[in-house]
Amino acid sequence: MRVTACWATHGYVVIQPTDNDSVALRKEKGDPVPSSPRELVEEYRFNTDDWINRVRDITLVLDSLNDLEKRIPQLKGKVDHKRIGVGGHSYGAFTTQMIGGALLDMPSGPRAQSFSDPRPRALMLLSPQGKTQNGLTETSWKNMTRPTMSMTGSNDTGVMGQLASWREDPFTYSPPGDKYLVFIDGAFHMSFTGMLAQVQSGQINRPVVARLIGRTDQKAIFDYVKIASIAFWDAYLKDEATAKAYLKSDSLIDYSANSVKLSRK
Repeated sequence: MRVTACWATHGYVVIQPTDNDSVALRKEKGDPVPSSPRELVEEYRFNTDDWINRVRDITLVLDSLNDLEKRIPQLKGKVDHKRIGVGGHSYGAFTTQMIGGALLDMPSGPRAQSFSDPRPRALMLLSPQGKTQNGLTETSWKNMTRPTMSMTGSNDTGVMGQLASWREDPFTYSPPGDKYLVFIDGAFHMSFTGMLAQVQSGQINRPVVARLIGRTDQKAIFDYVKIASIAFWDAYLKDEATAKAYLKSDSLIDYSANSVKLSRK
Protein backbone atom coordinates (compact mmCIF):
# COMPACT_ATOMS: atom_id res chain seq x y z
CA MET A 1 0.00 0.00 0.00
CA ARG A 2 1.22 3.49 -0.84
CA VAL A 3 0.67 6.35 1.59
CA THR A 4 -2.01 7.99 -0.56
CA ALA A 5 -3.96 4.73 -0.64
CA CYS A 6 -3.75 4.66 3.15
CA TRP A 7 -5.26 8.13 3.33
CA ALA A 8 -8.09 7.03 1.03
CA THR A 9 -8.90 4.02 3.23
CA HIS A 10 -9.40 6.45 6.11
CA GLY A 11 -12.14 8.32 4.31
CA TYR A 12 -10.20 10.99 2.45
CA VAL A 13 -10.80 11.84 -1.18
CA VAL A 14 -7.26 11.69 -2.60
CA ILE A 15 -6.60 13.35 -5.97
CA GLN A 16 -3.18 12.71 -7.51
CA PRO A 17 -2.52 14.87 -10.58
CA THR A 18 0.06 13.57 -13.05
CA ASP A 19 2.30 16.52 -13.83
CA ASN A 20 3.47 16.95 -17.40
CA ASP A 21 7.12 16.75 -16.33
CA SER A 22 6.69 13.53 -14.32
CA VAL A 23 9.18 10.77 -15.09
CA ALA A 24 6.41 8.18 -15.54
CA LEU A 25 4.55 10.30 -18.08
CA ARG A 26 7.73 11.18 -19.95
CA LYS A 27 8.61 7.50 -20.25
CA GLU A 28 5.10 6.75 -21.46
CA LYS A 29 5.44 9.41 -24.16
CA GLY A 30 8.90 8.21 -25.14
CA ASP A 31 10.57 11.42 -24.01
CA PRO A 32 14.13 11.31 -22.61
CA VAL A 33 14.45 11.11 -18.83
CA PRO A 34 17.41 11.60 -16.49
CA SER A 35 19.38 8.43 -15.81
CA SER A 36 20.00 9.07 -12.10
CA PRO A 37 18.37 10.87 -9.15
CA ARG A 38 21.18 13.44 -9.18
CA GLU A 39 20.57 14.24 -12.84
CA LEU A 40 16.85 14.53 -12.13
CA VAL A 41 17.47 17.02 -9.32
CA GLU A 42 19.93 18.95 -11.48
CA GLU A 43 17.23 19.18 -14.14
CA TYR A 44 14.40 20.45 -11.97
CA ARG A 45 16.24 22.63 -9.47
CA PHE A 46 16.43 25.55 -11.94
CA ASN A 47 13.43 24.74 -14.14
CA THR A 48 11.09 27.44 -12.90
CA ASP A 49 8.54 26.74 -15.65
CA ASP A 50 7.95 23.27 -14.21
CA TRP A 51 7.78 24.68 -10.67
CA ILE A 52 5.04 27.08 -11.73
CA ASN A 53 3.20 24.52 -13.85
CA ARG A 54 3.06 22.09 -10.95
CA VAL A 55 1.43 24.74 -8.79
CA ARG A 56 -1.00 25.46 -11.61
CA ASP A 57 -1.88 21.76 -11.72
CA ILE A 58 -2.87 21.92 -8.05
CA THR A 59 -4.84 25.13 -8.43
CA LEU A 60 -6.63 23.64 -11.46
CA VAL A 61 -7.68 20.66 -9.36
CA LEU A 62 -8.94 22.98 -6.62
CA ASP A 63 -10.79 25.09 -9.17
CA SER A 64 -12.38 21.97 -10.68
CA LEU A 65 -13.76 20.19 -7.61
CA ASN A 66 -17.39 20.85 -8.59
CA ASP A 67 -16.73 19.57 -12.10
CA LEU A 68 -14.98 16.47 -10.75
CA GLU A 69 -18.03 15.65 -8.65
CA LYS A 70 -20.18 15.88 -11.78
CA ARG A 71 -17.80 13.71 -13.82
CA ILE A 72 -17.37 11.10 -11.07
CA PRO A 73 -20.79 10.32 -9.56
CA GLN A 74 -19.23 8.39 -6.66
CA LEU A 75 -17.77 11.68 -5.39
CA LYS A 76 -21.03 13.64 -5.44
CA GLY A 77 -21.58 15.27 -2.08
CA LYS A 78 -18.44 13.73 -0.61
CA VAL A 79 -15.91 16.50 -1.21
CA ASP A 80 -15.80 19.11 1.55
CA HIS A 81 -14.36 22.19 -0.16
CA LYS A 82 -13.57 23.82 3.18
CA ARG A 83 -11.47 20.93 4.48
CA ILE A 84 -8.67 20.61 1.95
CA GLY A 85 -5.15 19.40 2.62
CA VAL A 86 -2.24 19.34 0.21
CA GLY A 87 0.66 16.95 0.64
CA GLY A 88 3.46 15.54 -1.41
CA HIS A 89 6.71 13.62 -1.43
CA SER A 90 10.04 15.05 -2.66
CA TYR A 91 9.20 17.26 -5.66
CA GLY A 92 5.61 17.04 -4.46
CA ALA A 93 6.76 18.38 -1.10
CA PHE A 94 8.32 21.34 -2.90
CA THR A 95 5.06 21.99 -4.74
CA THR A 96 3.23 21.78 -1.42
CA GLN A 97 5.61 24.35 0.07
CA MET A 98 4.87 26.69 -2.83
CA ILE A 99 1.12 26.24 -2.36
CA GLY A 100 1.60 26.78 1.37
CA GLY A 101 3.27 30.16 0.92
CA ALA A 102 7.02 29.50 0.80
CA LEU A 103 8.83 32.48 -0.69
CA LEU A 104 11.26 31.66 -3.49
CA ASP A 105 14.19 33.56 -4.93
CA MET A 106 13.57 32.76 -8.57
CA PRO A 107 16.70 32.07 -10.63
CA SER A 108 17.14 35.05 -12.95
CA GLY A 109 13.89 36.45 -11.63
CA PRO A 110 12.21 38.18 -8.69
CA ARG A 111 13.16 37.41 -5.10
CA ALA A 112 10.83 36.28 -2.32
CA GLN A 113 8.07 35.36 -4.77
CA SER A 114 4.92 33.72 -3.43
CA PHE A 115 2.71 31.15 -5.15
CA SER A 116 0.40 30.64 -2.18
CA ASP A 117 -3.15 29.37 -2.53
CA PRO A 118 -5.30 30.11 0.54
CA ARG A 119 -7.69 27.18 0.13
CA PRO A 120 -5.70 24.29 1.65
CA ARG A 121 -5.93 24.44 5.42
CA ALA A 122 -3.16 21.91 6.22
CA LEU A 123 0.10 20.84 4.57
CA MET A 124 2.06 17.57 4.53
CA LEU A 125 5.75 17.63 3.52
CA LEU A 126 7.24 14.17 2.99
CA SER A 127 11.01 14.42 2.55
CA PRO A 128 11.00 18.14 1.72
CA GLN A 129 13.80 20.38 0.45
CA GLY A 130 15.69 22.76 2.68
CA LYS A 131 17.41 26.08 2.09
CA THR A 132 19.87 26.78 -0.75
CA GLN A 133 17.94 24.65 -3.25
CA ASN A 134 15.03 25.57 -5.54
CA GLY A 135 15.17 29.20 -4.49
CA LEU A 136 14.61 28.39 -0.80
CA THR A 137 16.30 30.54 1.83
CA GLU A 138 16.13 30.84 5.63
CA THR A 139 13.30 33.36 5.27
CA SER A 140 11.29 31.34 2.75
CA TRP A 141 9.01 29.80 5.36
CA LYS A 142 8.18 32.92 7.38
CA ASN A 143 4.67 33.13 5.92
CA MET A 144 3.85 29.42 6.28
CA THR A 145 1.41 29.84 9.15
CA ARG A 146 -0.92 26.95 8.34
CA PRO A 147 -0.69 23.62 10.18
CA THR A 148 2.20 21.68 8.66
CA MET A 149 3.76 18.28 9.24
CA SER A 150 7.22 17.52 7.85
CA MET A 151 8.73 14.03 7.74
CA THR A 152 12.29 12.90 7.18
CA GLY A 153 14.71 10.31 8.57
CA SER A 154 18.29 9.44 9.34
CA ASN A 155 19.01 8.07 5.84
CA ASP A 156 17.04 10.74 3.98
CA THR A 157 20.04 12.64 2.63
CA GLY A 158 19.96 15.01 -0.34
CA VAL A 159 21.42 13.86 -3.65
CA MET A 160 23.49 17.06 -3.79
CA GLY A 161 25.32 16.00 -0.63
CA GLN A 162 23.01 17.49 1.99
CA LEU A 163 22.72 15.81 5.38
CA ALA A 164 19.36 14.46 6.49
CA SER A 165 19.03 17.43 8.86
CA TRP A 166 18.72 19.68 5.78
CA ARG A 167 15.19 18.38 5.27
CA GLU A 168 14.23 19.74 8.70
CA ASP A 169 14.53 23.34 7.46
CA PRO A 170 10.82 23.86 6.63
CA PHE A 171 10.02 23.02 10.26
CA THR A 172 12.98 24.88 11.74
CA TYR A 173 12.40 28.15 9.92
CA SER A 174 8.59 28.28 9.85
CA PRO A 175 6.76 30.26 12.53
CA PRO A 176 5.44 28.41 15.60
CA GLY A 177 1.88 27.16 15.69
CA ASP A 178 0.63 23.68 14.74
CA LYS A 179 3.97 22.62 13.24
CA TYR A 180 5.25 19.06 13.52
CA LEU A 181 8.46 17.32 12.52
CA VAL A 182 8.52 13.51 12.36
CA PHE A 183 12.08 12.17 12.22
CA ILE A 184 12.32 8.40 11.79
CA ASP A 185 15.49 6.44 12.47
CA GLY A 186 16.38 4.31 9.45
CA ALA A 187 14.08 6.09 7.00
CA PHE A 188 15.32 6.67 3.44
CA HIS A 189 13.99 9.10 0.86
CA MET A 190 11.53 6.55 -0.54
CA SER A 191 10.46 5.17 2.85
CA PHE A 192 7.65 7.72 3.05
CA THR A 193 5.79 6.52 -0.05
CA GLY A 194 5.56 2.88 1.05
CA MET A 195 7.67 1.68 -1.87
CA LEU A 196 10.57 0.45 0.27
CA ALA A 197 8.21 -1.51 2.51
CA GLN A 198 6.90 -3.22 -0.63
CA VAL A 199 10.45 -3.98 -1.80
CA GLN A 200 11.40 -5.46 1.55
CA SER A 201 8.27 -7.61 1.68
CA GLY A 202 8.91 -8.91 -1.84
CA GLN A 203 5.87 -7.23 -3.41
CA ILE A 204 8.25 -5.29 -5.68
CA ASN A 205 11.39 -6.89 -7.11
CA ARG A 206 14.22 -4.36 -6.79
CA PRO A 207 17.38 -6.27 -5.72
CA VAL A 208 19.61 -3.18 -5.72
CA VAL A 209 17.14 -1.26 -3.58
CA ALA A 210 16.78 -4.24 -1.23
CA ARG A 211 20.54 -4.28 -0.66
CA LEU A 212 20.54 -0.54 -0.07
CA ILE A 213 17.93 -0.63 2.68
CA GLY A 214 19.66 -3.59 4.35
CA ARG A 215 18.28 -4.60 7.72
CA THR A 216 16.17 -1.51 8.35
CA ASP A 217 12.57 -2.43 9.14
CA GLN A 218 10.80 -0.59 6.35
CA LYS A 219 7.38 -1.99 7.21
CA ALA A 220 7.64 -0.55 10.72
CA ILE A 221 8.94 2.75 9.35
CA PHE A 222 6.03 3.01 6.93
CA ASP A 223 3.60 2.18 9.73
CA TYR A 224 4.91 5.25 11.60
CA VAL A 225 4.45 7.34 8.45
CA LYS A 226 0.86 6.19 8.09
CA ILE A 227 0.02 6.70 11.75
CA ALA A 228 1.52 10.19 11.92
CA SER A 229 0.00 11.39 8.65
CA ILE A 230 -3.50 10.12 9.42
CA ALA A 231 -3.37 11.69 12.89
CA PHE A 232 -2.35 14.99 11.33
CA TRP A 233 -5.09 14.96 8.69
CA ASP A 234 -7.69 13.92 11.27
CA ALA A 235 -6.56 16.70 13.59
CA TYR A 236 -6.58 19.53 11.07
CA LEU A 237 -9.07 18.47 8.40
CA LYS A 238 -11.62 16.73 10.62
CA ASP A 239 -10.88 18.81 13.75
CA GLU A 240 -10.77 15.65 15.85
CA ALA A 241 -9.70 16.46 19.41
CA THR A 242 -8.41 12.92 19.99
CA ALA A 243 -6.09 13.22 16.99
CA LYS A 244 -4.74 16.55 18.19
CA ALA A 245 -4.18 15.08 21.64
CA TYR A 246 -2.32 12.15 20.04
CA LEU A 247 0.01 14.53 18.20
CA LYS A 248 0.68 16.42 21.42
CA SER A 249 1.50 13.20 23.29
CA ASP A 250 4.46 10.83 23.17
CA SER A 251 2.30 7.89 22.07
CA LEU A 252 3.94 7.51 18.65
CA ILE A 253 7.41 7.82 20.18
CA ASP A 254 6.58 5.10 22.70
CA TYR A 255 4.93 2.90 20.06
CA SER A 256 8.06 3.11 17.90
CA ALA A 257 10.34 2.29 20.85
CA ASN A 258 12.00 5.68 20.33
CA SER A 259 12.61 5.12 16.61
CA VAL A 260 10.50 8.22 16.01
CA LYS A 261 11.39 11.68 17.19
CA LEU A 262 8.38 13.99 17.15
CA SER A 263 9.10 17.70 17.47
CA ARG A 264 6.38 20.33 17.84
CA LYS A 265 6.11 24.07 17.98
